[in-house]
Amino acid sequence: MKMDKYYQRRYRKENLAAARGYHESYIMRIKRIVFGHYCKGRIRCQCRGCPIRHIDLLSLDHIIPARAKTKRSKRNFWRAEKHGWNMWLWLKKMKFPKGFQILCLACNKAKGTKTCCPRYGKSH
Repeated sequence: MKMDKYYQRRYRKENLAAARGYHESYIMRIKRIVFGHYCKGRIRCQCRGCPIRHIDLLSLDHIIPARAKTKRSKRNFWRAEKHGWNMWLWLKKMKFPKGFQILCLACNKAKGTKTCCPRYGKSH
């Protein structure tokens, strides 16, 4: 049975809590799939010596920043413009392209300005 847009809007409005719960669980599943792929099955910060493993403290990092590329193809354009769960969906759709890693928020921020991990002193 194909649902029309009116029915979908009405259902979402009447069942907002259930719709939000489903959306949050869907986003978390996508995040676990993407982060698990880039961490080779063991979700953790990829910085040497950093023991952070909680998925809410981790972020996706471009190994080579998109803004550093001089010639931007359409594929790289999408990488530069997307972020958050839209980025995770795009990575899954594109079959996990190379050029990404998982870092904790502190290591991700320090990667651009410092040569070593801010918490544990080992090089990135």
